[in-house]
Amino acid sequence: MKFAHTLVIVFFTSSLFAQDIEEGVIGHWLMNNQYDLIDESTTGQDGYINGGLFTADRFGTEDKAVLFDGSFSYGALQDSLNHVFTQQDATFSISLWHKTGDALPNLSPLICKYAHTGCGQVERQWALLIAANEGIRFYFASTPDNVNYRSVSTLSDSVANEPQTWYHIVATYDGSLDSNDGADRVKLYVDNVLQEDTLNFAEGMLGDAINGGAARIGLMDYVDTEGAACGQYHAPGALDDIRIYDRLLLESEIELLFLEEETIDTTDTVVTPPGGTGIYDQQSFDASFSIYPTAVNNGEFNLTSSQVYNDLTVEIVSIQGVLVQRISIPQFNGQEIIHTGELSAGNYIVTIKAESGLQSIKRLVIH
Repeated sequence: MKFAHTLVIVFFTSSLFAQDIEEGVIGHWLMNNQYDLIDESTTGQDGYINGGLFTADRFGTEDKAVLFDGSFSYGALQDSLNHVFTQQDATFSISLWHKTGDALPNLSPLICKYAHTGCGQVERQWALLIAANEGIRFYFASTPDNVNYRSVSTLSDSVANEPQTWYHIVATYDGSLDSNDGADRVKLYVDNVLQEDTLNFAEGMLGDAINGGAARIGLMDYVDTEGAACGQYHAPGALDDIRIYDRLLLESEIELLFLEEETIDTTDTVVTPPGGTGIYDQQSFDASFSIYPTAVNNGEFNLTSSQVYNDLTVEIVSIQGVLVQRISIPQFNGQEIIHTGELSAGNYIVTIKAESGLQSIKRLVIH
């Protein structure tokens, strides 16, 4: 069966991405260390990982994300950032990539600042979770117990529930909004799509601010004030590129995060193109390629470059890391039509590889 889809290829320069998306970052963990949580922001929110294992990231690059087993492993950060989360009319955003496990348990905490009675403590503040029958859920409490809190979930229970699949999940919180009994404070995005949501739990009074407790920030489990996992809610799957902002992300910025391209270490990498004598580094190689048109209906796109190359390879990889198509181009003369065949709708990575090892990576979306 053949499919007729629209292809949209979007790519951004690193300078544009950095300019638009780094403002207000108060925590950024690349998840490229299986033992330590190293904060790339300037606030120094470092932590540790217990029982994590390296795995391939959302681009398919090995040892660039951390896998949690769903039984014992978790990550623990500091009791910090209360000045952001707990102030009246607080605004903040959370962005992360999550790869689901083989099956979703009833409740999977992804990132939370929450220690419940199972910890021997009552320190509920907020939690971003994924549930087998609810989709994505964001919980926030105005008291440390289960007396005054709200929980907002996606209306669809089929959101982000495919096994072994990477999803980009964003939650934004605007504490200035009291409409719909607090439900309007939360917006949930999955793969750059704003989800319809509902107030699935509303207990007690809607507070003016999130409770200011002493719980640490936990990854893939609830974590107590000492940094130990507690309760029976270890989440299975992988995490990559976690960010916390002290502001609301714009939808255009969420799109930038979703469409972010892989960063390649190109130190001392050079290539001399056929027939030439100049030296071209990775940045020049990547910039020389473009893909057009940005929206087509006939299952093909044009790959062009200002240079000619011998022995190019074009690989198309699904967002789950599965290679779905490989094209060899023995002699690339500056233009080539790439046929996408019967690829189904979804997100893909297109990698143009030179024999020298240089790569140009573009994001491909088939609607």
